[in-house]
Amino acid sequence: MSDYNDGAFDIRRFAMAKTARAPYEARWQEIAERIFPRQSNTFFGNTLGANGGNRNRKMVDVTGAKAIEKFVAICESISTPRMQRWHRLKATNRDVQKDRSARLWFDEATEVLFQKRYDTYSGFTDAQYQSNASVGAFGTGYKFVEPSREKHRKGLSYRCVPLGQGYIALNYHGRPDTFFWPRELNARQFQQQFNKDSDFTPQAIINELTKV
Repeated sequence: MSDYNDGAFDIRRFAMAKTARAPYEARWQEIAERIFPRQSNTFFGNTLGANGGNRNRKMVDVTGAKAIEKFVAICESISTPRMQRWHRLKATNRDVQKDRSARLWFDEATEVLFQKRYDTYSGFTDAQYQSNASVGAFGTGYKFVEPSREKHRKGLSYRCVPLGQGYIALNYHGRPDTFFWPRELNARQFQQQFNKDSDFTPQAIINELTKV
C-alpha cells in the first residue's frame, strides 16, 4: 500500500529537508550575526528574538546592513513600486482575452487584488521588505500568503518566514515544490487557523478551548 498520503511520509520528507539544509546553517548564522542580526539564532530551532541579548555584538560595522537596505529599495522600485500597478491579471486563453467583458472582469480583479494587498492589515509591505532583505543577505527569502483569519475582515495576510524557520524540498527539475514551516501554536491560535471541531484536532486542544 502506498503511503504518499500518510502523515508519516511527510514527516520523513521534512527530516530529509532538514538534513539537506544543515550544511548551510552555520554559514547563514555567521552572515546574520554580521549584516542581518534580526534573523540570527533562527537556524538552530530558535525563533526571532529568542534568547534575548544583544544580537548586534558581532557587527564589525554597518556597511553590510546599509547595503541590504539599498538592495531592498532597489528591489521595490523595480519590481513592486508602491504607487504603480506593477502587474495585471489576464486570461491565458487568447480567445477569452479578446472579449471586452472578460478583459473588464480581469481589470476589476486586478484592482481588488491590489486593494487587498495594500490594505493596512494585510502585512504585505513589511513582508515584502523582510523577504527582500533576506534575499539580499542570504540569497533566499520566504513570503507566506494566506486568507486573513481575523474576524470581521476578509482579505489576505502576508508574512515573511525567517530563513531559519523554513525548509524546502525540490522536484525532479530542481525547483522547490514543497515548503515546510514548523511552528508552535497555542490553543487559541490553533482555533483561529483551524476548525477546532475538525476530525484531526487533538483532544487536549479541545479541552483547553472549552475551559471556562
